Amino acid sequence: MSNEELLGVIWSDAIRHGLGLGYGLVITSGRIFGAKKHPWLTANVVLHLGPGSKATQAERARAQEAAAELIAEKEFELPKESVVKILYKAPGHLSRGHLILSSTDRKIELKLSSLANMAISLTIRPLIISLIQFSPDRFYDETTGELITTLLSRGWKAVK
Repeated sequence: MSNEELLGVIWSDAIRHGLGLGYGLVITSGRIFGAKKHPWLTANVVLHLGPGSKATQAERARAQEAAAELIAEKEFELPKESVVKILYKAPGHLSRGHLILSSTDRKIELKLSSLANMAISLTIRPLIISLIQFSPDRFYDETTGELITTLLSRGWKAVK
């Protein structure tokens, strides 16, 4: 990860994979790491760190620590060149959304809490910005089938 830019650390109890409570994603310019780990003893770490980020030095330091912890306990690692498509379904007030990461050899579905969970509203924006910077040409809205970047240019909202 030394020559890769850290784009985002999204470690939140608003993301789930399987039966776990909480999930962490580390998004770099070259890979996405995922770890099934609830942020029990720490507050959720949800930061976009790539171009345009307004994160403070203290926030960046905390994100680096969280990224190292999540990578050490990673459940998966997807190199950028293996990612074929990323699908996003926006969560609603009563319905969950999801994020599907499809690579050349696997598909990983992460569930996103409904908007009833306050943590999801803090999670969505950094998650979407980090994934756009990771791969703008492979990140699609599941409902419309359009690229997220195209939808954003037309005023699309990331939540229902």
